[in-house]
Parts: sequence; structure tokens; C-alpha cells
Amino acid sequence: MSGTSMNMEAAIAAAASKGTPVIRVPEDNELFIDIDCEEDYEIFRDHLNTLDDVVGVLEVEERTSKSGLPHRHIVVRLGRDVRDDVERCLLQAVLGSDRLHELLTWKAIQGGEMISPTLFFEQVAE
Repeated sequence: MSGTSMNMEAAIAAAASKGTPVIRVPEDNELFIDIDCEEDYEIFRDHLNTLDDVVGVLEVEERTSKSGLPHRHIVVRLGRDVRDDVERCLLQAVLGSDRLHELLTWKAIQGGEMISPTLFFEQVAE
């Protein structure tokens, strides 16, 4: 979901129109990093250790998105819960996630429009 923010009903409709059977939302201690290019992936790798020093990183799960490399979906499990949606946007942005998406998500949060500020469209593994 790059470059746009939407409410959950719109996300479900968008997923259905793309034939995407799964909408994944983060657990309380997860960040979803949407990487679109190699430069953003390098930012992710460069900043991950600093994040680990601050909040503790328990696990990192990387998948190539259905768009193919260099696009990636990365789930970062933290050693604590994310405080709120604004902190989630901030941490995802500093880890290299799609900054326009994170900015638009923050804007939607400020306007009270978001139900789930972060989600991934994923295919079910066969």
C-alpha cells in the first residue's frame, strides 16, 4: 500500500480488487516496513541496530513483495509494544519505509481518519 492512506473498509475493497486474499495488520509490538528501492533497504539495515539499542529488536522477517525485488515487506518485532500510531509511523519512516505513505498516514491520524494505519497486502503461501 504505497503512497496512500485508507480506512479498513477501503483496504479490504482494494485487496479484493487485486485478488489479494490476506490483509495483515501489525501486532502491538510490530512495525511494518515497506521498502521500494535498494537505497531504502540500505537505510533500513543502517538504522536497525540503533533501533535495537533503543527499544530492542526481537526478530526481523523479510519477504519480497509481489512486485519483486527490490520491493520488500519487512516485519520488525520489538522488545516492547509500540506506544501509539504516531510512534509506529515515526519508527517505520526512520527505518526506510515508504516515507510518502508514512506522511499521509500521519496526516490521516491527525484527522482521525485511520482505523489501522499500517497493513500489508499479502498472498497466502501455497
